Amino acid sequence: MTGNCLCYLALAFAPNIYVAFFVRLLAALRPATRGDPGLHRDVTPPDERNGKMSWLGAAYNLGFIVGPALGGMLANPAAGHAVFRIPLLVASSLSAICVVGLIFFLKESRVAAAPPTGPSRLGVVANALTNPVIAA
Repeated sequence: MTGNCLCYLALAFAPNIYVAFFVRLLAALRPATRGDPGLHRDVTPPDERNGKMSWLGAAYNLGFIVGPALGGMLANPAAGHAVFRIPLLVASSLSAICVVGLIFFLKESRVAAAPPTGPSRLGVVANALTNPVIAA
C-alpha cells in the first residue's frame, strides 16, 4: 500500500507523459497489494469462508464502479494540464490512510510456525556434494 501511495503521488506530479508511463510501469512491477483474500482465509471459519469471500469480491468490483466515478467528479477541467492532479492526490491520500490503518489496527492473522527441525539448505547441499555418486 505504501508503494501504491507513492506511485499515485508521483503520478500526480509527473511533468510529462513519459514520466507518467514510467511511474505506471513501476506501479505495475511492485508486489501486489491484494493480500486481503489470504487474510480473510486465515481469520474466517471454513463454513463462513465462501460467503465472506463473495462479499470481498463484491466490494472489490464495487470499487471499479465507484472509483472512476469519484475520479471523474473530482477532476477539474478548469485546471488545464493538471486536470487529474486532484483525483490522484485523493487516491494517494486514501492509500496513506490505509497504510496507517494497516500499521496500527491489523494484527498478524497466523501464528508463527516453529522453525524447521531438519538440516539447513546449506547442509543438504554439502551432504549431496560429499556423496560420491552425486558428486561424480
